[in-house]
Amino acid sequence: MRRKAKLLLPLLLGLIASPAAAEIRIELEGDVEVGSATGIAVSVLGEGDFALGGALPRAWLVPEPEGACAPPSASVLRSELDGWLIILRNSDNTITAVDPERALASGNIVWLTPASRPIERWQVDGDGGIARLWHTGLQTAEVLNLSDGSLVDAGNLKAGERSGLDDPLSATSSLAQRDFRLEPASGRILSSARDASVFAPFVDLRAPAQSIAVSPDGRWLFALSPEEGLVQVVDLALGRQTRALLIHAGFTHTAFTDDYLYLREAERAYVSMIRLTSLAEDKEHVVAIPVGLLPSDDPMAPIGTDGMAFLSSQESAVYLYMESGMSDGHGTMRSPTEMLAPYDVVRIRGSHPVDIGVYDRSLREVRPGQFRTSISPPHGGNWRLVVRDRQSEQIGCLDFEVEGPAMARQERPAVELIGSGGGDAVFSVAGADSAQLPPRLAMLAIVPGTNWQRRINAVRTGDASYRVEETLPRGQTIMLVPSGLPYPAEPVTIGPLP
Repeated sequence: MRRKAKLLLPLLLGLIASPAAAEIRIELEGDVEVGSATGIAVSVLGEGDFALGGALPRAWLVPEPEGACAPPSASVLRSELDGWLIILRNSDNTITAVDPERALASGNIVWLTPASRPIERWQVDGDGGIARLWHTGLQTAEVLNLSDGSLVDAGNLKAGERSGLDDPLSATSSLAQRDFRLEPASGRILSSARDASVFAPFVDLRAPAQSIAVSPDGRWLFALSPEEGLVQVVDLALGRQTRALLIHAGFTHTAFTDDYLYLREAERAYVSMIRLTSLAEDKEHVVAIPVGLLPSDDPMAPIGTDGMAFLSSQESAVYLYMESGMSDGHGTMRSPTEMLAPYDVVRIRGSHPVDIGVYDRSLREVRPGQFRTSISPPHGGNWRLVVRDRQSEQIGCLDFEVEGPAMARQERPAVELIGSGGGDAVFSVAGADSAQLPPRLAMLAIVPGTNWQRRINAVRTGDASYRVEETLPRGQTIMLVPSGLPYPAEPVTIGPLP
């Protein structure tokens, strides 16, 4: 079912004749269910339904809304659909969201969430705004809402769901509308119509392979042999293998952007990039990019459509590369010695990161004046999607209902210092239902601008108050990142402690 909300707004600018939105239309691209992503489409229109392109609108997802259509106040619990987050899985079984645009490297954590059970595998769906956490034996899973770090228990998985998770032997082409399956020993690729159960021989590769992947445009199928460094390319439009490319000393990780396939080289500090458009032409196909001292076995994740984030687990840092610096402006790749350095590095405070994903929260302009993203409410009840055009400041809202248990409207939890002395501290948790507060509260304590950080525990001493069990450094300003609350709370800075 598609639901549409319209908010007609007057044109205001007096005698100045400049564009202003007259109408904001919001549509849900299907029913909204807990634990799954649903697309939303937003149109910013002027008079005569003329689409107004420009700056990306701001948007918020608000549970149990009250009152007239308006942007939510900072104290109201809501999910903000703006900017992008780096999602990190840590060695201590926690998940951290980091905002790369926050000024202080030691203060860029947005939320910190501990998984309820040990994580065996995970899968970040950056487009859908969720991550699936697979537990021991892959029999159970949790769904993590990437907007606020809340967890939804997905329960037991069906056999078909388990077998299809990140299956390296399977791939799908949206262009060809076909599913593909690799037989590793024989090097044969089988094919079937989408969602059909019968597979037939499609292509016999020139050499065996360990996995397959299809490019985002659906044109190219890559048969990968990481240890041998062999990449066999199948043109799905022609239905045959067209190239075999060799990567220096093999590779450990692969990832796509819209224009390139990235391969993390195994024995040197380089990333090999295969330009997808070059595969149909007689051009240089592989370009090696130096990436400094990044460990070769650390993973990477695409940033939007034209960048890559490389995790350096030893440094607890993420290096960001953008493809705009890798071209001469005429479609020709520069030589590796002319490549730009990473445009930014994001330092991570807290747990030791072992894997990385990227969540783009913002509305993306798919054509002038038309924007799209996805939402994933963590629980049932009444919800409101609020959109504000940045140029005209005009607002549109869409109220909808999600099946499932609802939660009472509440303020965003906030941790406040209510007393200290001798390095001890007593905190209160404001805006949270005291009946839902845990007996112990875990926090990550950081002294901004330094390398001091520590996991601390606080014991509940009253309805909403906690006492820290460890001595905190005196005379310092401390940032606290709480975890384990019913809703993830934003980090709070206190001090300096007397």
